[in-house]
Amino acid sequence: MIVVEVVGVSKKYGNVTALEDVSFEVKRGEMFCVMGPNGAGKTTLLEGILGLRRLDRGTVRLFGVEVRGRPPFDVLRRVGYLLEGMDLDPALTAWENLRLAAAVGGVKTSDGELRAVLETVGALEYAKRLYSKLSAGQKKRVLLAAALLGRPELLILDEPEANLDVASRLEIMDLVKRLATGGVTVLFSTHAADIAVRYADRIAMLNKKILAVGSVEELVAKFGGKWKVVVRTKRQPAGQERDGGLYVTYVNSPAEVAEVLRGVEALEILVHPPDLGEVFRKIWGS
Repeated sequence: MIVVEVVGVSKKYGNVTALEDVSFEVKRGEMFCVMGPNGAGKTTLLEGILGLRRLDRGTVRLFGVEVRGRPPFDVLRRVGYLLEGMDLDPALTAWENLRLAAAVGGVKTSDGELRAVLETVGALEYAKRLYSKLSAGQKKRVLLAAALLGRPELLILDEPEANLDVASRLEIMDLVKRLATGGVTVLFSTHAADIAVRYADRIAMLNKKILAVGSVEELVAKFGGKWKVVVRTKRQPAGQERDGGLYVTYVNSPAEVAEVLRGVEALEILVHPPDLGEVFRKIWGS
């Protein structure tokens, strides 16, 4: 099932183009990434999908329902979101903030359900602490908990790992990945290639318009980049060059890696993926 469908979406601010004829779809259970540099239109796109930003042209469908402006309640209740600039009341505890968020969003929830959602994001231990006293990573967990109120089927997250230290950004993204593995469809944005590559099932490269869409393997196959296979063996494999006692070959895909290694009595095998930075640079320049 297609959960999110975006067709021909465009948006201008005066004479400045933010989005130009953007189209893609997100399948149920997928972790789909919109990747692009700052100013690429990522926030405008996600806010437009949620009806928080008026789009000039194009069509957005959520769960097969065409959305014009703010999604109807029966659609919106199936969506949780965390957008740029969102925050909670610093004078309330994490628990009180979730209570307030549930009331504002019309979500009926019990103490047990609040405890469960805080436990899901690893924030239960500081539920009674003032939000203003939490670290950036802890605040992000509470914001994610707020997005999970009502058990949404779709999460829309605008750079969820932004402004966090290295450990915290991976912890947050690991958490989001677990949610996707558990059946939640995730549409998220990032400008970080390492985050997109590590967590996304498919990536849409955006810079005002869609430059490419696909899995990492599909993008590598289309825009170039070789897998380097290094083998230490007693006998030189066919078609491989010698490099300091090791044998090296370059292939185009993981499937070809397996083919190269078939029948080789290897003492040691090292497989180096393509330089994805170079692949992405090619896409930006296409």
